[in-house]
Amino acid sequence: MNCLIIDDDEHTRKTMIDLAEQSAIVSSIFHCSNGLEAHEYLHQSRPDLLLVDVKVLKLPGAELITQSIESLPSLILTSTGSAYLRKFSNFNVIDYLKKPLEIDRFMLALNRARIMIRAQQLLKKEGSEFIYVRDRTCFRRLDINEVLYVEAMGDYVKIHLQNSFFLTHSTLKTVEDRLPSELFIRIHRKYIVALSKIEMIQENALIVGGTFLPIAERHRKILGNKITVL
Repeated sequence: MNCLIIDDDEHTRKTMIDLAEQSAIVSSIFHCSNGLEAHEYLHQSRPDLLLVDVKVLKLPGAELITQSIESLPSLILTSTGSAYLRKFSNFNVIDYLKKPLEIDRFMLALNRARIMIRAQQLLKKEGSEFIYVRDRTCFRRLDINEVLYVEAMGDYVKIHLQNSFFLTHSTLKTVEDRLPSELFIRIHRKYIVALSKIEMIQENALIVGGTFLPIAERHRKILGNKITVL
């Protein structure tokens, strides 16, 4: 697992580097002290995990970080308080760590990240038919064959299944990046649907699981290219 650490405090960076190396979970580590350095690194590389001090949001280059990390698979935040946590509420936050760092909590957070990243790697392999989604302090396995559609709901997404639903803290963009593109399609800023679960398509809407969902104009052509018409 490749890791990027962003913290303006040299002592904290060294502590996290030492702990990450001891964990045997992280294979390579890059570290920097501000958003400008982080942006330059993220422009060239895509780490599996990002550990960032929320205080960095007040430093030069903060806006560059937020632009770069939105699609990263896993994020762990560190902070002495919670004042800036909401700035990252739409990102894929695995855990929050309070400073000064506690060794056991740090190791637990790394292990959570390892589980999530491994689950997503398995999903990308041919034949994988499940995903893991965060449920408070654990990750739940969902069979993607049961997913009808995914709905954006503010800072959360609602995953509609055949007989139930699941609510998790994430963004629709993050979910879209992780679902197999050959099985799912974005039809609206608020909806992703399973292609195999579409029951009927009209000009501006479709039906999935008995529910009418709107089709945005800019997604209509892409949808048309994905389906087979006799």
